[in-house]
Amino acid sequence: MKIGIVSMQRVLNYGSFMQALSLKRILESLDNEVVFVDYAVDVKIQNRNFTGKIKHRVGKLKALVKNIIKKALKRNRLTEKEHAFYDFYDMLGINQKRRYHTKVDVLLVGSDEVFNCLQDSNDVGFSMELFGKNNRAKKLISYAACFGNTTYDRLKEFKVEKIVAKHLAKFDAISVRDKNSFETVKTLIGKEPVCHMDPVFVGDLETLPWKETKKKDYIAVYGYAKRFTEDEKQIIKAFAQKQGLKTIALCEKQDFCDEFIRAGADEIISYFKNAKYVITETFHGTLFSVITHRPFVTIVRETINNSYGNQEKLEDLLTRMGAQDRKITNLDELEEKLLSPIDFEAIDKLRKEERQKTIEYLKKQTERI
Repeated sequence: MKIGIVSMQRVLNYGSFMQALSLKRILESLDNEVVFVDYAVDVKIQNRNFTGKIKHRVGKLKALVKNIIKKALKRNRLTEKEHAFYDFYDMLGINQKRRYHTKVDVLLVGSDEVFNCLQDSNDVGFSMELFGKNNRAKKLISYAACFGNTTYDRLKEFKVEKIVAKHLAKFDAISVRDKNSFETVKTLIGKEPVCHMDPVFVGDLETLPWKETKKKDYIAVYGYAKRFTEDEKQIIKAFAQKQGLKTIALCEKQDFCDEFIRAGADEIISYFKNAKYVITETFHGTLFSVITHRPFVTIVRETINNSYGNQEKLEDLLTRMGAQDRKITNLDELEEKLLSPIDFEAIDKLRKEERQKTIEYLKKQTERI
C-alpha cells in the first residue's frame, strides 16, 4: 500500500520532526510504502473579528512562485536552525521541494497539532488540506491528530466550526491523541473518534544509533523562547547551582541558561539521554524525557484569551501516562519533583500496550482497498 502522511514534517521543531519519523517507521514496518504530502495554508486567523469567510487562499501558482523567490534569496546561506533539520530531510524521504495532492492509496493526517487550525503561524494556519480537502486518496484517515488549544468554543467564536465539521465528516476513520481533540470531534460530527498515543511514545526512536553528545553534568531546558517568567528563571538557576550543574537550552535560546545548543535532528535524543534532569514545557519534550528515562518536570500553562497555552494537551498526556506528578505550575516545587522517583517500568508497560493498539489500528485502516 502507498500511504501518504500529511503532517508537521517541515516545521523546524524537533518534536515535529521526530513524530513524523516515528510514524513513518511504524507504517513501513507494516510493509507499506510511505511518502509525505505537503499542504498549503489558506489564511491565518489572527484576530477576534474574523468573519469566517476564508479568503486569500494561497493558490498553487502563488505558493510556487513564493517558494522559488525564497530559495533564490536564501541559497547558500541557510540558518543554523534550518541546517539542523534540512540536513536530515533524507531520513523522512523528503527534500526542500514541496509535493502537494499526491496520489496515494491511503492519506493519513497526523500526528501532532494538524487540527490546530487557529494557530497564528505561517506554517500551520487555517488549512483545510490538513482536514483532507482536495486529497487524491482512496481512503482518508487520521492518526493521533490534535487540536492543540483550539477548542469547539473557539471554532464557534471564529465562525469556522461548520467548515471544519464538513471536512471531518468525510474521514473514513479518525484517531486523536487527547481529550480536547476527542470532545471537539465528537461535538462537531456527532461521532466518537478513537484515541491513540503520539508516534514518539509508541515508536522506538530511543533505540536508534543517534549521534552521541560528549556533554555531561547538565540540566536540559526544553521550552519556547520568552515563555519562562523571571521567577521561574531564578528558581531554575538556583536549583542548578545547588546541584552543581550547568543549564543547557535545547529547543530555543533562553537568556538565563549557561549555554544554548542548536543540536542537529540526529543529536537531540542523545542530549536528553545524557541530561541529569529535564525541565520542559512542551509535549514532545515530555515524551523525549519519558522514552530516555530522564527525571523531568513539565510546566503546564493555561490558555488565556488568545495566548498559546499547553494545558489541553499536556494535562491529558501526563494523565494517560500515569505521570500526573510530573506536572508543575508553581516552580517552588521544582526541587521536590525533580528529586522524586518516576515509575518508568509502568510507563514502559503502557508503551508496549499502546504500540500494539496503534499497530492494530493502522493495519486495519491500511488493508487492501
